[in-house]
Amino acid sequence: MRSLLRKTKAGSSGIVYPFRQERRVFHKKAIINGKLYDTEKAEFLCMFKDRRILLKTKSGNYFSCSQDIKSVSEEKMDEIVETVTILHYDLREETEEAVKGYTGIHELDLYIRLFGEVDEA
Repeated sequence: MRSLLRKTKAGSSGIVYPFRQERRVFHKKAIINGKLYDTEKAEFLCMFKDRRILLKTKSGNYFSCSQDIKSVSEEKMDEIVETVTILHYDLREETEEAVKGYTGIHELDLYIRLFGEVDEA
């Protein structure tokens, strides 16, 4: 459990409230072109275009989804509880060419990890 140093109403510091974070993730599944895509079972690769995240399935297929992250902090008794909610939605299948195009420009280390080394021009 972490602690958070906070100021009292009178402006003096020194009160330490225990800090606890709770995380709730709402995963999404979708069948696209006859294949089941599941955000819970997929590997997160990177933030993708248009604020989407890029994922890879165990069988090597790529897909993206939108992700909303909301954080709410509230004081409960003698502790502060931050609840982080992550919601996945709008799953889309991504082609290998699209992944190569994006990672080749924006995520070079990831490109090399996924597709191997390339020759210099």
